[in-house]
Amino acid sequence: MRYFDAASADPTHRTAGVPIAIITGAGTGKELSAIFVNALSTVCASRGEQVSFVHYPRVVDTYHSIRRLSPLEIESRVASQVDELFEFLAKFAQAGGRAVFRTAINAEILYRLRMRGQTVKEILFHRDGRRILIIRDQLQGYYANEDMQVGPSRVTFAGSFSKESLELVFKYAFERARSEFSPGFEAWAVYKFHLFANVFENWMRTDWPGIRWAQPNHATEVMYDNIKRGFSRDVLVIVGNEAGDILHEVSIFAFGAGRRSTLCSKCVYLSRRMRGLTEYQTVHGSVDELAGTDTVNPEATLRAVGELGRDVFGWRDLPAKFERGIKDAHEGGFKTPDLGGRKGSNEVAERVLSRVV
Repeated sequence: MRYFDAASADPTHRTAGVPIAIITGAGTGKELSAIFVNALSTVCASRGEQVSFVHYPRVVDTYHSIRRLSPLEIESRVASQVDELFEFLAKFAQAGGRAVFRTAINAEILYRLRMRGQTVKEILFHRDGRRILIIRDQLQGYYANEDMQVGPSRVTFAGSFSKESLELVFKYAFERARSEFSPGFEAWAVYKFHLFANVFENWMRTDWPGIRWAQPNHATEVMYDNIKRGFSRDVLVIVGNEAGDILHEVSIFAFGAGRRSTLCSKCVYLSRRMRGLTEYQTVHGSVDELAGTDTVNPEATLRAVGELGRDVFGWRDLPAKFERGIKDAHEGGFKTPDLGGRKGSNEVAERVLSRVV
């Protein structure tokens, strides 16, 4: 396995090849970033494409890397890292960058960055020949805190929802659904809207008619009912951040998509300074206790290579090739300890990659 040094600390620096930004968190981040860079480099070389990597110059904190600090120290580090990450990504996007790979980082840093970058998370599931596209609103709500006071025995925080943010999310979600689905798809909006005098539905009723509004628990029930009897149409699900956090986890099991530690997802930035930037990430956390042991599961990272290769380079066959490579690795006994195997991260990654290129 080849380990790469930072290509450039300057996100506006131009090098030969398609630029891909790399953001590495603490814990197992270094190992997974190296696997991603090696895998994408190998695929690009096999297909005659050039790629360059622009590495964020700092290792970003995870929950475990700063958990022993005082609240004031954590708050200071979180605030400074959000500012630095935001500027790095904004400059990268403005210089023409379109894709980022990121390993797991501290949740406070992550959610504040998503709020400032106005991101939505995209998850696509397949079932019975139908597709379910989940668009998770990360711009606003309970996780997107605009003010927070931390005391010795009380935490006070405030966030908000706005019609402007909802319209931005809805507009993107329907554009994405129209590009993915045939006409006639069903659309759900899943928010805790009953807490706010039904103002959400009133905002959206005129501009977005035909949407089915549902509370999170009702949406989960309807989802399971459709799974049992089969989906009659493709479905777009626009979901609030806090409900989406749970719905994503539930859907992984409901659709038989595997397990969280082996899956990837992507976030799309909608803010003016970052518009068009997509971030590919592992669904699992940083697994700090496995750092340096060569035992972290690399499958989510390899799937991210497949997804990015399809979206950025137009290689529509690549995700399926990685799926076949992972299946072959399992059948050949190439599994990390979390799946009951004894192989190292790099052994598994090399085995999968050998079946892809």
